[in-house]
Amino acid sequence: MASDTLIDNKKDAKGESLLKSKVIYFQTGQFQPNEKNRSLIVKGIADMKSKTSISFVISGYTDPSGSSEYNQLLSEKRAEEVKRILIAEGIEESRIMVNCYGENKSENLPQNEFSTMRKVEIKPIIMMK
Repeated sequence: MASDTLIDNKKDAKGESLLKSKVIYFQTGQFQPNEKNRSLIVKGIADMKSKTSISFVISGYTDPSGSSEYNQLLSEKRAEEVKRILIAEGIEESRIMVNCYGENKSENLPQNEFSTMRKVEIKPIIMMK
């Protein structure tokens, strides 16, 4: 069962909360998450706000359908839309980094599995001071 949060209740050997990535999937050619996926983003906000030592890397991806230029732009729009949602919900922009890969990191999957490549990954990372 997938968790709705980016901060796990389990602890590592030092007693620190474990960090988890969250993946948001998109429909073909779309950059705005559907209502279900938008709610997955918003559900993790309280944890994100409370752990100020954690920043987030948002990585946008596409499947290989369409041109490389189109896919690069679409991955950028997806990642920027997720970033916009996080900022609108109160996460400081300085805690968010964005990577956009287009189809460059697409797995070699058959077309019936392309839906797993149309995604944005939100990865929490601990910022060293």
